[in-house]
Amino acid sequence: MTDTIEVKNKEENTKVNKKDVSYLGTGPILQVLLYQSVNNMLGFVIVTLYMLADSVFIGQYLGEPGLAASSLGLSIELLLCIIVIQSLSVGSIALIGPALGQNRIDDARNYATQFFLLLVIYNLIVPCFMIPLRKIIAQGLGATTEPTYTYLESYITVMYSGGVLAYTINVGLLPLLRQENKVREAMVLQIVSSLLNIILDAIFFNLTLSQLGMMCAALSTVLSQLIIDIWILYNFFGGVKSTVIKFSKKGLRFTKEYLKTTFAQFVPAVSNTVPIIVEIALMNSQISKYGGNKAVFYGAVYGLMCRLIQLLVQPRLGIYFGFLAIISYNLGQKKFQRIQKLIYYADWVTMFFLIIIDAILIGLMPYIIFIFNTDQKFIDEATPLLRMSFAGLFTMGSISVASGVLQMSGQVVIATLIQGFRLTIDIILLYTIPLFLDVKWVFLVPSITETCGCIIGQVVLATQTRKYKRMAETQALESELELCSQVEISVQDGVKEEN
Repeated sequence: MTDTIEVKNKEENTKVNKKDVSYLGTGPILQVLLYQSVNNMLGFVIVTLYMLADSVFIGQYLGEPGLAASSLGLSIELLLCIIVIQSLSVGSIALIGPALGQNRIDDARNYATQFFLLLVIYNLIVPCFMIPLRKIIAQGLGATTEPTYTYLESYITVMYSGGVLAYTINVGLLPLLRQENKVREAMVLQIVSSLLNIILDAIFFNLTLSQLGMMCAALSTVLSQLIIDIWILYNFFGGVKSTVIKFSKKGLRFTKEYLKTTFAQFVPAVSNTVPIIVEIALMNSQISKYGGNKAVFYGAVYGLMCRLIQLLVQPRLGIYFGFLAIISYNLGQKKFQRIQKLIYYADWVTMFFLIIIDAILIGLMPYIIFIFNTDQKFIDEATPLLRMSFAGLFTMGSISVASGVLQMSGQVVIATLIQGFRLTIDIILLYTIPLFLDVKWVFLVPSITETCGCIIGQVVLATQTRKYKRMAETQALESELELCSQVEISVQDGVKEEN
């Protein structure tokens, strides 16, 4: 028998249960967005804090070579452990959200099961390719001197094996929990994982540093993730009775619809963050090539930037995934007026939070650097470079929201193209600036790239807002005509009865 959810007409009630999945389609749209976003952001910001805690331990115990190794390895780690998995989840959300909106619970469960099966296959493939190549990868990333090479090689050994598994479950399945409107549960899981990571960092770095070196940071991350992964799997395998999205035996075979939608959405979703990955790889390459005797210093500074930028990226992702959950659900219910308002609110809510965070980071930059490295000379030289990098990063939200709207609307080609535009600017600047200016000016590239992305994002958002406004007006007109037709039929029936 097909499972269904008992959905009450919340629009007729004065009090709405925010934890009900139907709240995504019935609650006041700004309140729904804030409910999803604030809970998501808290979880994502806590994740950022443990990433920064890793850097603090690395900087204090392993110094500039450790920070440089962390910077070099970050691009591949983000790509394999986070970005690919998050991007695959976007494709699943594009199917699961509308299915929930239309109360097709069996379909939603089948899509979730196929997504989990895809994650299992991914976990089998990645370590088989990456572990044998880890030494070549370490050298290719620019770790050509000791002890940076040793630190990086030992770190990626752990991350390309257990790290992929740990992140796959966490990063892949938590968006499905949010799609069910269980944002607080997802937030608590992220907080617990982050606290465990910090505790394990303190234990490993203080007790096993001489034996494990850089592996201390990697093991802390992997173990803290795996511990909460146990509950996540317990939830989706039916251990929590209130869970709607559960794995189903019917979904153990891939369908053409699922694969087509997932991989069509995958490209623009990956493109959402590929500029950051390319930027990290090219920045490290250009620093190694043009940095001269300051290459290690610039690498350490850029390593800090890659960690600190997460204080902007993670809140943006929190709003982004909340936005995807809401828009996909409302698309399933064809509530175009709500979608029009949602697009407007999502863009400006994202901008509002990022402006505040960016201003705080720029203002407190010397004190923040001190947490990672107490050398005053390092602080004095690193501060202006990091301030350059962060000057325009508050603009990064618009292109993400624009891409999300296009993806959920099925316009994946346009979503990919606008991300390609941003990536092109990134590559051109990173290659040309060192040819004419000192290599330190590449620290301006993140701000310039995101500002250009914001401009094109605003154009897309204006177009999409007008589109959904027209659709809402057409929908309202059709409803009015249908109502008039029903009234006319009722009147005619009444006349016939009188005659």
